[in-house]
Amino acid sequence: NMSVSDNGRRSAVEAGAIGLVCAAMGTHRDDADLQREACRAIWNVAFLEEGEDAAVEAKAVVEVVSAMRRFANDCDLLRVACGAVSNIAVSPAGRALADAARAAAQVAAALDAWPDDDDLQRAGEGAL
Repeated sequence: NMSVSDNGRRSAVEAGAIGLVCAAMGTHRDDADLQREACRAIWNVAFLEEGEDAAVEAKAVVEVVSAMRRFANDCDLLRVACGAVSNIAVSPAGRALADAARAAAQVAAALDAWPDDDDLQRAGEGAL
């Protein structure tokens, strides 16, 4: 995964990867594996400020929250989606988009559905 190092994250931002990932999420809505890996990529890239800016510009949180709704029984997807929401909602613009997408309701639903998954609980609490 190229987006786990800061250099890889910067390269992903420069290449417009967040927008491309969001486009793939919109095209392949029923593909849980793609949605999960897309959320993971957004989480990783949005760790950097410029990655968060790119995620805000692409309105990535809208696709992430949509995936959370469609795949509410996929604990792994919900875990990485919560991480993505957490990294996107750092800035005021990211928080506003997360609020408009009703991200908090989806994060709360994930926390409620998977109370015994420590990693999901940590990611969800970070998002809230």
